Amino acid sequence: MPGNSERKRQPARRTFSIFELIDALATALDAINPAIDAHHKQVCYIAATIAEELGLPRPAYNDLFVAAYLHDIGSLPLAERMKILEFEMKSPHLHAEFGYNLLGKFPHINEAATLVRFHHVPWKYGEGHRFRDLPVPHLSHLIHLADRIAVLYDRKVPVFAQVDGIRTTIAGFAGLQFDPEHVAAFNRVSDREVFWLDLSFGSLERTLRRMCHLPRVVVDLDELLDISKFFALVVDCRSRFTATHSGGIAACAAELGRLAGMSRSECKMLKIAGYVHDIGKLAVPNTILEKDGSLTPEEWHVMRSHTYHTRNILGRVTGLEEITAWAAEHHETLDGKGYPLRLAEANISLGSRIVAVSDIFTALSEDRPYRRGYEGAKIREIFGQHVAAGRLSREIVQLLFDHFDVLDEVRRRAQHEEQTQLADFWETARNGSLTRLEDADAARATA
Repeated sequence: MPGNSERKRQPARRTFSIFELIDALATALDAINPAIDAHHKQVCYIAATIAEELGLPRPAYNDLFVAAYLHDIGSLPLAERMKILEFEMKSPHLHAEFGYNLLGKFPHINEAATLVRFHHVPWKYGEGHRFRDLPVPHLSHLIHLADRIAVLYDRKVPVFAQVDGIRTTIAGFAGLQFDPEHVAAFNRVSDREVFWLDLSFGSLERTLRRMCHLPRVVVDLDELLDISKFFALVVDCRSRFTATHSGGIAACAAELGRLAGMSRSECKMLKIAGYVHDIGKLAVPNTILEKDGSLTPEEWHVMRSHTYHTRNILGRVTGLEEITAWAAEHHETLDGKGYPLRLAEANISLGSRIVAVSDIFTALSEDRPYRRGYEGAKIREIFGQHVAAGRLSREIVQLLFDHFDVLDEVRRRAQHEEQTQLADFWETARNGSLTRLEDADAARATA
């Protein structure tokens, strides 16, 4: 069986940069809509610069840094990706509540979740220290200010032609929307040309790396698996038709790896690769993901690009190289006609071959917008065609056929568990205190 060269002992524990993990996630979020490209990085840069001016203690600074970097993650499940660019928003707290629930599931950074939850609460001359009977962290108000500054800043306009206008607008909301202390600190840093030059012309990622003081963390494969489940949850929130797809692939890949004789560590790595393999689909519009019918050639090119985006997103995390390859190469084929790299057979690893077979098996088995899931005989027929055409590994497909009923049960059980967990997440998010009150406010406004 291929892949013996990769059968090296895998380290039980690995060291990862928290910055690289959140940068990968922020890059994925910004890929959803090019119109708001780098919004998360801009908000983090503005908030961190003001925090430095205020002399914020290091632990508080680190929580602020993470929360600002991922502050709009909760807009992912909602049709609000453009609304967050509007300076005045009628209903801002819904996506903040979703963000709070999402980030609470991300190991090592969940302290930032509460800051995200309240990042649209107005200062209201000090009344904003509480909101709807809940205490509001002071740093949530700083993220609110940074977010609004980033929204006012227009990258298409020469930067120094808009500085006075931004400062005047922000000053006009001091006390009402923003903490005057934060506004005063913003005025001091915005007096420096370098603040605006970094925002406009510098590499924000490089600047943020310099400003970041987040630690590296040592995690074992089980903890890395938890992180990968969080990434999958972010993707699963996007489309109801592929909500449990990653979980099915993760379970199948791990079981196929076991049957192929891979080590326990390698099987966990396969499971992680399965969970994160479609993170690049965040760059694919929902109109394509959920289209009820065949894709046009143009739409198909957009869909195929998701593997490129998966590699670009995961490739930001040092130490994840092998898992990244297995995840991003799930549409490479042995005949050299796969995408996006068109790898030759000799360059496609055992892990990549297993994830590819698991992806097709899960996709064929589950319901899609344009068809019901196929039964076993049809699945076997389609796989036979792929093998005959030299696209898929005959050995891995034979393992699937030899253990078809077991693998189908593994897939069904995993997808059922994923569906239950996702339903619980949505129920918790919808019943959150801010969400319920937001819905009540909206109902009163339209009554």
